[in-house]
Amino acid sequence: MLEEQQQSTDNNNNNDGSTPENTFVNLKRIIAIDGKDVRGLQAHTGEVLNVVSVQDIGLGITMSTEMGLGKGQEIEMVRNVLNTLNLKECVITLDALHCQSETINTLVKQKATALIQVKANQGKLHESIDAQFQDLWSLPESEQGAAKEESTEHGRNEQRDAYVLPIKLNDKLLKKWPHLNTAIAIVRDRQVKGKIGTYSTSYYVCTSEITAEEALKIVRQHWGIENKLHWVLDVTLKEDQSAVHDRIAAKNLASLRRVTLNLLRVTPLLEKKKEAPMTAKMMKAVFDINFRESVILNLARG
Repeated sequence: MLEEQQQSTDNNNNNDGSTPENTFVNLKRIIAIDGKDVRGLQAHTGEVLNVVSVQDIGLGITMSTEMGLGKGQEIEMVRNVLNTLNLKECVITLDALHCQSETINTLVKQKATALIQVKANQGKLHESIDAQFQDLWSLPESEQGAAKEESTEHGRNEQRDAYVLPIKLNDKLLKKWPHLNTAIAIVRDRQVKGKIGTYSTSYYVCTSEITAEEALKIVRQHWGIENKLHWVLDVTLKEDQSAVHDRIAAKNLASLRRVTLNLLRVTPLLEKKKEAPMTAKMMKAVFDINFRESVILNLARG
């Protein structure tokens, strides 16, 4: 059970000590898959090194990677990495590039649940889902069944509303997308420091039946791959500033950075009551031989 998901279950216990029926989110691991270009190599050679990472959102670790040189390979790279993993009963989240029937079929065969964003790259599917939600939003608000949440940080206030519907497709679309079960809409209203904000709507499809509350949690957690991996690679480990221009060396270093983050992520700072920043762990590993050995051997005590 993932730490974050387990905490959610614990927080939802009834006052009488009993545990309510688990929801979709609590029962399954959420795995986010996304690609990232290593821009340092591109700046020196003109070649793009794309790294597809498979991130266990609850644990914050990278499970697997697939790398390729050049543009336009990410779809095939994701399918390759899917075929190397046991994803049974996991929720796999992907961005709109991977809203492809073959990719969804691969996940269904593995008995995984796919939750994927839909954009104009799948125009007919996007139009069909949009039409369904326009009909929903024409109803009184009390009948729309929205799940709502609000967050405020760094001067930014964002409200997110989630809506779900059983997906309804015409015969032609149904033949292409036979495994889609639920259509999801996430409406975001964002304001920064009290200024006029932005309003956006994003659509998603899911191969399982889920609630609006569950959809809201899963979509939000997908961004963990940006916050816990890509952001740390760029800001803390300076991946995009790497001057390495040998192709093999660039691939090896990309792998080594992700392994390093995994080791640091699972090794606690014993004097910290909560998860320490990655920079603090890195400095501790430099100056404290015992902590460094714990990181390398993954034998941290406590």
